[in-house]
Amino acid sequence: NMELLLPSRSASTTTFLQKRITSCWLSLMDELAAGVVVVGVTSHVNDVDAAARRAGRMEREVEISVPTPADRLSILTHLFQQAGTRIVPTEPSTFTTANTAESDLESIESYAAEIAEPLVQQTAAAAHGTVGADLLTLVKEIFYQNVITSSTDNDDMAAVT
Repeated sequence: NMELLLPSRSASTTTFLQKRITSCWLSLMDELAAGVVVVGVTSHVNDVDAAARRAGRMEREVEISVPTPADRLSILTHLFQQAGTRIVPTEPSTFTTANTAESDLESIESYAAEIAEPLVQQTAAAAHGTVGADLLTLVKEIFYQNVITSSTDNDDMAAVT
């Protein structure tokens, strides 16, 4: 995080040592050879020393904002598909086999689990402020809970027989 390495020297909370480190770092950046790219990350851009953001140092900034609800839905859909989870509508007639082609049945059976589409949509809408990494953690946790539940159900069945 750039705000920790290059804190604003004008801030009242910046210590003498932090000011010295910032000055030294900026001097080193000025001496870099042509073609060297320095990439820095921060979520508090205003806490980074202004001199670090001037031309010739860290002159280009790319802002990656949090995903919109539509973006989160797209991310969740992709993550669930990667995890082998089929997103299904809630209508009970969706998976009746009377008029279903054999290839459709094979694709349905290839999924390890199913999740209702409205639940995915509600999650995407309610997850304001989360990013792809947070959503990945959520999908992993759902997968792990599903595995635990499935193994517990199988143990119960084995005990009955």
